[in-house]
Amino acid sequence: MLRPWGIKGRVLFLALVPALVIAAGLTVYEISTRLRDIELALNGRGFAIVRQLAPAAEYGVFSGNYDVLARLAQSTLQEADVTAVTIINSDGRILAVGGHALAVPSRSEIASPKSGVIESSDVLLFSAPIFQSQTEVENYLDPVVQMPRRAKEDTKVLGRTMVEISRLPSMLKKNQIIFNSLLITLAGLAMASLLALRMARQVTNPIMTLAGAVARIGKGDLATRIETNATGELATLERGVNNMAVALKAVQDAQEERRAILATVLDSLDALVYVADMNTYELLFLNKFARETYGNATGKLCWQSIQSNQSGPCAFCTNAKLLKADGTPGEAVVWEFQNPLTLHWYLIQDSAIKWVDGRIVRLEIATDITQNKRREDHIRDLERQIMDSGEHERERIGHELHDGLGQQLTGIAFLSKALSQKLAAQSAAEAVEATQIVTLINQAISETRQLARGLQPVEVDENGLMSALEALATNIGRLFHIQCEFHCDTPVLVKDNTAANQIYRIAQEAVNNAVKHGKASHISIELAAPRGKMQLSVHDDGMGFHPYLKGKHSGMGLQIMRYRAKMIGAHLDIESDPGHGSLIRAYFF
Repeated sequence: MLRPWGIKGRVLFLALVPALVIAAGLTVYEISTRLRDIELALNGRGFAIVRQLAPAAEYGVFSGNYDVLARLAQSTLQEADVTAVTIINSDGRILAVGGHALAVPSRSEIASPKSGVIESSDVLLFSAPIFQSQTEVENYLDPVVQMPRRAKEDTKVLGRTMVEISRLPSMLKKNQIIFNSLLITLAGLAMASLLALRMARQVTNPIMTLAGAVARIGKGDLATRIETNATGELATLERGVNNMAVALKAVQDAQEERRAILATVLDSLDALVYVADMNTYELLFLNKFARETYGNATGKLCWQSIQSNQSGPCAFCTNAKLLKADGTPGEAVVWEFQNPLTLHWYLIQDSAIKWVDGRIVRLEIATDITQNKRREDHIRDLERQIMDSGEHERERIGHELHDGLGQQLTGIAFLSKALSQKLAAQSAAEAVEATQIVTLINQAISETRQLARGLQPVEVDENGLMSALEALATNIGRLFHIQCEFHCDTPVLVKDNTAANQIYRIAQEAVNNAVKHGKASHISIELAAPRGKMQLSVHDDGMGFHPYLKGKHSGMGLQIMRYRAKMIGAHLDIESDPGHGSLIRAYFF
């Protein structure tokens, strides 16, 4: 109940409620006591009048002297608050009346030796028996109804006196008592309230001043100070609040200085830096580079201001990758991205950090690498042209070897064979030498064809890559006397002859490394296209790579394979452990 009240209201409540309870209790006790006394006094007075009248009326009733009874009734009527007097005999006949006649009771009530009273809202009706030969006067002031004592056993009731007393005067007196008591109580409460209010002000004003100062400090007004006028614990609180404000101001100044230094550093970076809320995507901070690129977008949503054509958070947003399972910041994510709004390429590092207000936010540092990308693309185009020129030159040399030198050697071989046959027919001694010449020429033709095939291993058709890899496996197995297999469960057709030649060269380099460096006895070459994406795998059981060679990507052969894969837009994955062979995969996207 007291929770929504202020400190002043609570102090007043605690001060006034006990006083109010005590005052109410005393007032109720005083009023009830005074009212009971008035009621007892009225009853005692009524009994006293009716019991005094009863023995005085004995003679008139007994002798039949009604004039005496009438005078008694009239004299009784003169008593204060008496409104009616009636004297009756034992038969219920009215003998004398003062004021208005009262109702005659029943015979049994008339014969009763007891005094009694009948109460109503505005009057009290007292009655007392009239005894014959009554010798002892009762204690009429005793409010307790008593049986009259008789001098003799044959004393009888001659009649009954009845006196009606109005309750109006006593009711007025009661009302006056109640009014006076309440007035005194209210006056006391008013004085107590004034005293409590003054005391509450003395207690609560310093506290309210402290509360107001703390509220202003909480809103950022760290210049707030309190005059230390109080004593005791309040003075300690006032000094504590002032010291707290001074300490907070020092912390704020230090934070502002650090923030200014950090802002200067971030604004000097030739990179886009911004901070965004990870739940609402609200931009909390942008450095100068970001503001110049996207405008002052602080307070706006990152996917609306930094990206374009977005109806919600970006599908490539890294928020989910930046947090650990327990919701704390994890490792940074580094990636490349081309912004569709500016068409610039960025090298991005995203990190989850704790912001100044304690919440976890995303810090993104994006370095513009557009020029680097363009240079890389230009270099890649040049490299591709060089590679294409080399392949074309090999192809040209291969054709010249096959169509030029090969054809000439073939002609010489035919002539030499014809000469050998003529010499043999003539049984000339030179026939044997001529036959040797033919054999040597045929060997030269075979080596020329092998050389031409090495310069242009893949035939210019869709099946050329599969045929070339199968021939590679066969030749490696025959030349080095090892088991070398080629697997291609489903035909993989490559229409780009340049790409096919690069794939062949990657497989050729991997196989040569396995034989020369890995000392492999079993090599498996596999060509597949799962889900339409071509994949080349070369697995061997050789010695494998040493860990430091694998970590630094050392070796000219590996570098050449990576270079060839990059030229055709493929990704090269190398797995190797010392003593467990190696697995080289080339993925084509």
